[in-house]
Amino acid sequence: VLPDSIISFGSYSFQNCTSLTSVRLPNGLTDIYACSFEGASSLATINNFTSRITAINAYAFRGTGLTSFDTLDGVTTIGNNAFASCTKLKTLRIGSAVKKIGTNVLTGTTNVSVTMAVTSGWVAATSATATTGTALTFGADGSANYTVFMNNKTSYINRP
Repeated sequence: VLPDSIISFGSYSFQNCTSLTSVRLPNGLTDIYACSFEGASSLATINNFTSRITAINAYAFRGTGLTSFDTLDGVTTIGNNAFASCTKLKTLRIGSAVKKIGTNVLTGTTNVSVTMAVTSGWVAATSATATTGTALTFGADGSANYTVFMNNKTSYINRP
């Protein structure tokens, strides 16, 4: 448990902490910095992921044991390789505030269902954001208006 008085922790803070199984994030945290939990292979649960968090930076959760993750509506950016090599990840919900998705976000992660809450506009999704065969479902409040099967060539995703 991290105390709520913590408003940030640096990159690499919990990198390769293989015995870490869960973490409760502090209320004031606004960013998950680069490589913060990378390689924490037993990390299965993130508690208190609040809408104050606006960015999940590069490699933040790469190689963790997360099985599901919900970015909530505060997150505007998901960095490169943020969920790469998360072999246990089965569900990823992306909130409606996301404007930029980096490269290789889901590389090495297979059979994951990605749902994006939509309002309107465009989401920049740089090439190679997902392993071939990953299904992205788009719809207001998670309803399936349409699904895109990712290959390594998707550049932009139009949100109606």
